[in-house]
Amino acid sequence: MDLYNTPLLEKTREDKQTAPTIKEAIKGVKLEFYYTGKRFNKYLIELNVCSLIEDHTENLFLRHCTYRGSPEQWKGVIINQVKKQLQDLEVEEGFIKSETRYLEVTPEQHLEKESFENLYRILMVKVNKKKDENNSL
Repeated sequence: MDLYNTPLLEKTREDKQTAPTIKEAIKGVKLEFYYTGKRFNKYLIELNVCSLIEDHTENLFLRHCTYRGSPEQWKGVIINQVKKQLQDLEVEEGFIKSETRYLEVTPEQHLEKESFENLYRILMVKVNKKKDENNSL
């Protein structure tokens, strides 16, 4: 492997969710993701990705990961995070392929670092509030 072309590797991960898994994903899920990043030099970036999944019963599944490495495949890393999150939530593989087939990384999902951090805090509050609601039922 080229010293200057190390793949983007996951350095940190934090999951917050209101249920352990997604039950009956076929009934519908909403996928959102946002990202920000920092370039250290031509060969090295840090990429922060926040993905939020909501199931048909309004359970929320939030994942925040930090990646570091070569900028070559950064868009693929974002899409793969969403796929891996769905897998971790025990969603059927065929459904994951169907739901992510046309998933695109666009400039609208890019946020400046401060906006990204603010949005992440807002989403954490939303997940914690929903978790508290579920626990009080």
